[in-house]
Amino acid sequence: MNQKFHIKVFKLKETHFALRGKSFEEKVQIVTENHRKHIYASGNELETFNIQFEEGEVDNFRFASYCYNQPVEKHHWRLFLPDYIGQDQNFSIIKFSYVLFVNYNNSVYCVIGGSGRSVIGTFINPSFGIDVYSRIASPTEDLVIEIKSRSIANNVSLQTTTYNFNQTVADTIEFSEIPSVMKIVIREELKNGLFANFDLDLNQAILEIGSYFCLRKVISFDDLLELIELLDNLIENVEPVDLSFFKKIENEELIEELDNKLIDSIIEDVKQFSYQNLQRVDRRDIDIVHPTKLEKFYECDKFVIRFKNSRGSSDKVITKRNNLYVSSIEHIFSRLEGDFNDFNIRNELPPNC
Repeated sequence: MNQKFHIKVFKLKETHFALRGKSFEEKVQIVTENHRKHIYASGNELETFNIQFEEGEVDNFRFASYCYNQPVEKHHWRLFLPDYIGQDQNFSIIKFSYVLFVNYNNSVYCVIGGSGRSVIGTFINPSFGIDVYSRIASPTEDLVIEIKSRSIANNVSLQTTTYNFNQTVADTIEFSEIPSVMKIVIREELKNGLFANFDLDLNQAILEIGSYFCLRKVISFDDLLELIELLDNLIENVEPVDLSFFKKIENEELIEELDNKLIDSIIEDVKQFSYQNLQRVDRRDIDIVHPTKLEKFYECDKFVIRFKNSRGSSDKVITKRNNLYVSSIEHIFSRLEGDFNDFNIRNELPPNC
C-alpha cells in the first residue's frame, strides 16, 4: 500500500546555462553527473548509482528515479574520540540520497529524500515556492507564522521572525526586504477552492514556501502529481502579485543583456587594474554571495578564489569578505600576464557569469 508523506516540491531552473535547451533525459544526466563528480566516491561505490527512466502511467508525466547510498568511511565521532573509547562499537553510516524527477509540460519538478537536496542544489530555481505563492497570495488577508527575509538596504542581511497572531503579509514585508522562506496560514478561499482535493485541516492549514512548495499535509503519490499539475498551471497562466518593492526579472532576453553588461564591467575592471590603483576598484554594487547561502557566507572565516579546472593548483585564500571582488580581479590580472584582450578575460570567468 502506498503511504502518504510530507512532500516538498522543487523545480529545476530551466534557464540554467547547463540545462538550457536540453531534453528531460539530458537534464537528469547533467544533474546526476554533477552530483557524482562532487562526492569523491571510489570506483566500487560509483557502481551503486542507480538511475532509472520510466514512462508514467499518468498522461503527460515522465519520471526518472535516482538513488545512491554512499558509505561514509570515517564518521566524525570516531575521529573525535580517542582509541580507548568505543573500540567495539560500529560507527559506520550510509548516506542516502534520493531524487524523483518528474517531467511535466517541459518542466522538471523534483522530490527528494535523505540528502537528495545536495544532488539538485546547484540547479534548482531558488525562488520557486515564492513564485507560486505570488500567484495565489492575498497580502492583506494572508496571515504569516514565520518569515525569513533578505534585506537589501540596511545592515541586516538575513533575518527570521516568528509571529504570535494576526500578522498579515502586507504588514510584514518591508520595502527593503525580499522574502526567501515563508510559513503562511492558508485562507479559507484556497482551502475550499484551489486546494479542495487535498483535504486540508479545517482549523489551520499551513503552507511553507521558499525554493520549494510544501503543503504541510501528508499526501499520496497521486496527490503529488495533481499538485505538480496545479503548480505548473499557476506559474504558466496566473499573473503574480508583488510581495515586495523588488520585482524578479523573468524576461530571459533582459537577463542575458544584464549578464553581458556585468561581464563587460568585470572585463573593464581587469583591464584597468594595477597595484597602484588597487583601492580605486570599489564595486559594492556587485554581490559576491549566492542569496541561498547567506548564512554560510557570513559565518566563513576564509574564502577561496579558484580558477575553473585548476583543481586547486592556483587557489587564492582571502580572509576578509569585503576584499573578495578586488582580490578576484587581481587574481585574474596576475594570471593573464599582460594578455588583456576581452576573449582571454572572459575565459577566466565562470561559465554562468
